[in-house]
Amino acid sequence: MNLSRSSIESAARKAAARTQWFASVFDKSLFSRLASSVSLAALYEVARRMASTDDWVNFKVFGILPLTLVFALAQAPLMMRHEIRAEEEDPEAHF
Repeated sequence: MNLSRSSIESAARKAAARTQWFASVFDKSLFSRLASSVSLAALYEVARRMASTDDWVNFKVFGILPLTLVFALAQAPLMMRHEIRAEEEDPEAHF
């Protein structure tokens, strides 16, 4: 393996780009997870205070799960849009 100065600089630029990508996606994902958690907590508390015990248990079992799945499916486009694809000319792009 040839470790020339240009190949080391190229690897450093790629690593910096990946770090910036991760920070960008992490910020967006963290905000959406935080908003989802706060919304679910508020909805959960409203259901706990206003519903009967049977209705509350049904909401907890059959309401929270679908809402969580909807959130997970809503995150898929964000993750797909910011996916890192391997470069064709660099076989070691995954490192």
